[in-house]
Amino acid sequence: MQINELFFDDRSFIQRPLDEDTPQTHWTASCQLVILQLASLLTDPICKVREHVYLMKLVPLSNASEKIKKVAYFVLGLTMAAYAVIAPIAAPIGALLRKIASLFSSTIYTHERGPLAKKVIPGPSITLVSYNVCYMPGGYAVSDGGVPPPSFNNRKRIMENNELIHDILKPDIVCLQEVPDIADAQFISSQFSDYPFIIPVAGIKAIGPSSMMYVASKCEIVAHSIEFTPFVKGTEVTGRAASSEKGFLSFDLKDTHVSIICTHLQHSEIPAKAEPMDITSRKLQMLKIAEKIQEKRNEGKIVIFTGDLNQEEKELYDTLEQEIFENLKLQRDPLVENIPTWGGDAWCAKLEGKEPSPSLVLDYTFAAGAKKITTAVIDVGFKGDEFRFHALSDHKPIYSTVVL
Repeated sequence: MQINELFFDDRSFIQRPLDEDTPQTHWTASCQLVILQLASLLTDPICKVREHVYLMKLVPLSNASEKIKKVAYFVLGLTMAAYAVIAPIAAPIGALLRKIASLFSSTIYTHERGPLAKKVIPGPSITLVSYNVCYMPGGYAVSDGGVPPPSFNNRKRIMENNELIHDILKPDIVCLQEVPDIADAQFISSQFSDYPFIIPVAGIKAIGPSSMMYVASKCEIVAHSIEFTPFVKGTEVTGRAASSEKGFLSFDLKDTHVSIICTHLQHSEIPAKAEPMDITSRKLQMLKIAEKIQEKRNEGKIVIFTGDLNQEEKELYDTLEQEIFENLKLQRDPLVENIPTWGGDAWCAKLEGKEPSPSLVLDYTFAAGAKKITTAVIDVGFKGDEFRFHALSDHKPIYSTVVL
């Protein structure tokens, strides 16, 4: 990230510690954001080293001449060497700053609240987009997602996704997954002018990614209702997923009886052949979320539950047969059943030498207590068996209308 990509806009920042209802001051929360942005800059070099390795693997796929490709290899190699020199010095300082940011209060989320004049009062229905945008740094967008890194070509992929969401789909609520970098989150916020209520980060960690969830809302979010609930490492979250702060985010919308719960559950290394440990962990995660849905329903709330659940429909429906879920009566649009939301990983699997998986249904939106829910799956140009520079993500956004 470049210094000029970090900014403040006219938004104010409010945080609610988990053990009290009094919001933090603007000064305290703003300081925490500055610390996180500095930490992002300092940990960027170590991410760039791995990212450049994978950028080199993309050079042969470009339409450039052989001469240009040789220049690209040289420049990438030179800059990678420079990042490698800086990384051992900068990364520990960045990790320390993240730790300091997480200690500002007992809170593990940041809530950004913009001008009240822009807010939307929900009508008889609410629209919501859930979208795993795959903005993973360190080359993981390439190796695990099969799409260009988020910083590639001056953040072209991020800008095109922002245009799709903000200018074309225009939902009331936006729930993104895999936005681990606070600088990317702030960049998204700068382009979401119609969304004054922002949760740019949840689950701050010293080492490793946060929950990587990002929320933007046209409707006012009740500040004291925001809660990030982490999954317990070693039982509820296991394997490589335990390196990030997996959990779920819940919040209420003001002037409504609506609660939103969004999440990004544990993944499987081979999605089509999930390991028993992954299935068990996801079931525990789902049961924990079910308890929160039940709590909100007991308060008389209509609950919208959404996210990348990282499980195909058979596994999910096996979990939904649990008594607690049957009592919740979750609704899902039947017309999107069997429509894949993840494009598969044949290209990535070949690159990494692992078994490939076909396209699968991994992303879902449910409603509890609503009159009706309709959902559309939006194509973003991804194809699992080839690398496409123009693909916006390896997942498809799902756009839902919930009739209250």
